[in-house]
Formats: sequence, C-alpha cells, structure tokens
Amino acid sequence: MFDCNSTTLNRPNFRSRQFLRSTTSVLAVSTLIAMAGLYPVSSARAQNVEWVGPGSTVGVGSSGTWDNTGPNQNNWIPLGGAGGAPGFTTGDNVTFNTGTYTVNVVEAFTVGNMVFNGNATLANSGGSLSFGSSGSTLSVAAGTTVSIAVDFVNSATVNVVGDGDLSFGGSITTVAGGGLFNDATGTVVVTGAVSSDGYVRNRGAGTLELGDVTAATLIENTGAGTLTLNGTTASTGVNIAGSTGLPVGIRNTGTGALNFNGTTTNTISNLSSGTVVVSGSAGDVSNTSSSTGTIDISSQVANVSNLGSANVSSINLD
Repeated sequence: MFDCNSTTLNRPNFRSRQFLRSTTSVLAVSTLIAMAGLYPVSSARAQNVEWVGPGSTVGVGSSGTWDNTGPNQNNWIPLGGAGGAPGFTTGDNVTFNTGTYTVNVVEAFTVGNMVFNGNATLANSGGSLSFGSSGSTLSVAAGTTVSIAVDFVNSATVNVVGDGDLSFGGSITTVAGGGLFNDATGTVVVTGAVSSDGYVRNRGAGTLELGDVTAATLIENTGAGTLTLNGTTASTGVNIAGSTGLPVGIRNTGTGALNFNGTTTNTISNLSSGTVVVSGSAGDVSNTSSSTGTIDISSQVANVSNLGSANVSSINLD
C-alpha cells in the first residue's frame, strides 16, 4: 500500500541536504573570490624580459622594431629564454643584450629597470619612454656604448648607473619631485633639453655633460666626477605643484669639477675642495667659506665672492 506519510517524514532531511549543498557552493565561490584577490593573474606583474630582435638568439640582440603588435612582440622573450610567453608588458624590466644593433621605438612605453649589455641604439621612430618608479635605474655595462634618441617623458626619476658610456639625443622630463641623477662611472652626455621637477645631480665618479637644463631645485656635482653645463641653465626654485622657496643654484659640493660653458642668471658656487671653471655667461660666482678648491673664471660674470681659502684666477667682471 502506498504510504502517504513516507514522503512527509523524509522532507526535512531533503531540505537539510539541499541547504548543505547550497551553503557549500556559496562558500566555495567565496573562497575562490578571496583567493583571486590574494593571488592576482601573473600576467599583470612586471617581468624580466630581454631583447633578442628578429635574430631570436638568447643573450644576443639584433636590429628590429619595438612595438606591441604582430610578430614584433617576439623580439622580447623572458630573461634567459626560460618560461613564459614572448612580448613586452608595461612596467617590465628590460635588458638589451650583447651585440651592436638598432631598436626602432615606435610607441610610448613605460618600463621598470633598463639594462644595456650591448652597443644598442634606441632610434626615435615616433615613440617615447618613461620610468614608472622612482627607484628605477638605467644601467650601462662596462665597455659598451649606448645611444638613446628617444625622449624620456613624465618619469619619476632618471637614474643612470654602470661603467659604460651613454648619450641621450632626446629630451628628459621628470615630474612629481623626480630628478636626473648620474651615479655612473662612465660618461653620460645629454644633448636634448632636461626639465626636472627636482634635482639634477652628478653623484658618482663619472662625467655628466648637459645642454639646456631647467630644474626646480639645485643643479650640482656632489661626487668625484665632472659635471659640465653647456647650454642655458636655470634653477627656478619652483616645482610643478607651485611650491616656492626651494633651494636654487648651480654648485660643486664634491671633490670633482664643475665646468660651466653656458648661460645662467643663477649663482655658481664652490663649497668643497673641487674645481669650478666658468667660461660662460653667469650671474654671481661664489667661493664659500668652507671651500678649499679652485675657481677659474675666463669669461665675464656679474660678481665674484671669495670667502674661503680657494684660489680664484682670471676674473672678468661685467
């Protein structure tokens, strides 16, 4: 006989099992969402990639085009050639391999760190570069000569390190309190205009040679190397946020040399045991009380102040 009560008696158990299954599904989905937040998709992370170009040989660079379309993506491979898909992603740390070659930059790219192990030329084919982090560096290996004709725009900082030689044909613009810093031991030459929202400093034992320079704060040589200024130079004391009263001037605070061949209305100061050579058009030239170095002036300047024990020679006043 059919028992009408059997179904009624089992219904609570059915509902209980259904509730457990629903609760388990909700918990599983919630767990997956939480894990997705803790472990984002790896493709969004900055990676280490190397330029091989069309030659496709790991560790060796070849001439080619840097863009993010079609087969040119294959010009970049994971560093060392192991694992991961080819291509460059915004923020990647990039290495330019050994060899002598030209890379045509046709788009705007933001990079992490840049490492040059070969004699690479970055040609301006309508593109630009920027550093996304204030801690990023541009490293040039010993024995290499690198030429960059691409503009560096809107970078937090441009910080050069290494023992090789580097030339910038493009302009350099740093923002948001950034600056141009040279910690290299080689020679760095910038013929394009430099516009910094912060400092411009030669901090190492190498040479930094600049054309036109505009900086919100000091332009100075702080190390044992040489800073040479060949263009129109201005330390404004005003940053892009409109803050005023910032320290201004062109000065040598290191043991190396400051060579001024350009034009400025700023004061050029020697605060150290180094040498200041002025052969351009300047405002005041000052030897502070703490200086034991030498000031050599072969051009006309507005005023000379010698408060220290430094030697001052060849003075021509306006």
